[in-house]
Amino acid sequence: MQVSAKDLGTGKSQDITIKSSSGLSDEEIDRMMKEAQENEDADNKRKEEVDLRNEVDQLIFQTDKTLKDLEGKVSEDEIKQAKDAEEELKKAQQENDLDAMKEKRDALSKIVQDLTVKLYEQAQQAQEGEGAKPADDSSKSADDDTIDGEYKDVKDDK
Repeated sequence: MQVSAKDLGTGKSQDITIKSSSGLSDEEIDRMMKEAQENEDADNKRKEEVDLRNEVDQLIFQTDKTLKDLEGKVSEDEIKQAKDAEEELKKAQQENDLDAMKEKRDALSKIVQDLTVKLYEQAQQAQEGEGAKPADDSSKSADDDTIDGEYKDVKDDK
């Protein structure tokens, strides 16, 4: 492939030729494709393992954050149950037991999801309880700095 460029301001031009330097023969390409096909199962298994580890790490991080948010809002027994499940998942992760990691991941995910649903149900009930009160202007504080005023447009005829 040959490329040339010309600077219109100075009138200088340059040319460059790009040649393929890999020099792979058809035999080498076929051999590499065959090796890739032979290793496809091992590659897929390794990808699944890496994805599982990433999911577990993400779930542990999410669980820690969620448990912090839930403190005082759900019972200590429920938080302890989630922490125990998290510890079991961490143990399976350290032991590199993929089947146990899948099982513990699913169990912990369900526990955390149930806790989160319970939290939002409590919040919704509290909001509904507040919503039952009549909303009138008398609930505004007397220290409100908002001043209602009137105005009128004045047009200058110049």
